[in-house]
Amino acid sequence: MKDFRSEQRKSRMYLLICLAAAAGVFGKALFYNFSLEDSVFLNWGFIQDIRNFIRFWIGIVGPSVKTFSYTPLKTASLSLLRLGFGSHGFLYHGFGLAVHALGVVAVYKITRFFVQDVRMVLCATLLFAVHPLHIGGVASIAGSVDMLGSVLMMWALYGYLIQREKQEGKSFVSVYILGGLAIFMTEAALALPLILITYELLQRRDDRQLKASLLIGVLAFVYLTGRYFFVLSDDPTGVSMGSLAVFFKGIIFAIGIGYPQELSGYFLYSAIGCLAFLLCGLVILSKGQEDAESFLKVAGLWLVIAALPLLMIGNFPAYIAGRYLYFAVFAWCLLFSALILMIMNRLVGNYLGERIGFCVIGVFFVFYSILTVYNLGFFRSPVVFYERLVEIYPDQEQMRMDLAASYLADGETARSLAQYNQLLERDPQNAEIYFMMEKALSAAGRYEEAVKVLKQAVSLKADFAEAYYNLAGLTAFLGRYDEAEQYMVIAVRLWQGQGKILEAGQALDAFEGFVLSKTKPNTKSTADLTSPDSSAP
Repeated sequence: MKDFRSEQRKSRMYLLICLAAAAGVFGKALFYNFSLEDSVFLNWGFIQDIRNFIRFWIGIVGPSVKTFSYTPLKTASLSLLRLGFGSHGFLYHGFGLAVHALGVVAVYKITRFFVQDVRMVLCATLLFAVHPLHIGGVASIAGSVDMLGSVLMMWALYGYLIQREKQEGKSFVSVYILGGLAIFMTEAALALPLILITYELLQRRDDRQLKASLLIGVLAFVYLTGRYFFVLSDDPTGVSMGSLAVFFKGIIFAIGIGYPQELSGYFLYSAIGCLAFLLCGLVILSKGQEDAESFLKVAGLWLVIAALPLLMIGNFPAYIAGRYLYFAVFAWCLLFSALILMIMNRLVGNYLGERIGFCVIGVFFVFYSILTVYNLGFFRSPVVFYERLVEIYPDQEQMRMDLAASYLADGETARSLAQYNQLLERDPQNAEIYFMMEKALSAAGRYEEAVKVLKQAVSLKADFAEAYYNLAGLTAFLGRYDEAEQYMVIAVRLWQGQGKILEAGQALDAFEGFVLSKTKPNTKSTADLTSPDSSAP
């Protein structure tokens, strides 16, 4: 009994050490400003009213027409956070840190299920707690909700492992609830059915229990059905060589080589070395003790499966991809820590081998911690963050456009316009650049130039409803009311033709209520603006 209590106290102490490590590395994010993405989400009118909950399930989820993501519970969670936290940044970042803490606890418990040696559990959980790929989840509001979905998936997995070991009174209800919540909160949780099925297939044939995992698969199928019917996108979903490259890059990110991006070439070689080490380790350990080391096969397959959703999500930088690789990081940390200690024990011996193994894992712990602290510092403000990304990816237009938007949000209009001018020199036929440039010109009081760039945008992209809508508002502000109403008619008709009835209605209400009512008395009604007799320029 005393030995059991001592083991329990040691286990709790190790878990507290892991939580303290996570708090020490990520804690400064509590005092950071909102990111550019955070500001867009918080100012998105759709989530500011929780009464829209039903509509979260039946339309495109995202504050931009470019967002084609069906994650209704993510939108609902953002709405609740907006309702509860308002504009207090430290509360949102505190929520992200708390979610990560729950993830650390889940990792500790799942690893403890597979491994009896609490020191090995400590090593795996410590590496996970400070892994740099968690930056995007802790320091971003949208990222923290994606991370919450992955954490729910991990707790569903832990509940599944515990319930299937019971001889009597098995109940997988909590697994179905947590798994369903996770799947409808983040695309990363689509890997959960495969994770469970893989675990079952690696068990003895007479010990397989596939029913629960197949029911989780049904939930994933329901999600995919909703995604098919309620998401409108012109981009075909399929697996290509490009997406396969994203998949392999995701595995490299999970190893911890996603940061720093400035040295991506050198760190790519390190990642290849780590993967080669894993293969060698599996070969060494395959000779004997196959039953004792069988969980290594599970962890290795889980690492691969957890990166599969990237085939559907797409190509993103490390700070975004990390949101979807939370479970993959766990699989890597478990696999790496176990292999290091087992190989050292096999090659050197128990006493000396353990100490060498702990030293190697300690080096990786320090390495991960330094990368996390260093890269987390760039998230303290959007301008600092995007300046760095433009330095790393000078040829990517989106990075420079985000930097221009960050400058504008920070009140640096001249620097914002300078970025847009550089973009136009590279790509003068890009309608999106002209559309975004209008905001900076309007902020500088150069309204006629703003009208010109919007007209240039619609000349390059005839179905650019958002540009027509901004033209309507800007020309109304300048007193050209008839012209404004004609642009509004075009915008509404384009949205209606694209099946975006909700956007059309909201835009029209905003135009009447917030533009015309402040600039012109006796405004026309909605019926007048949308009547068949209305003409367009």
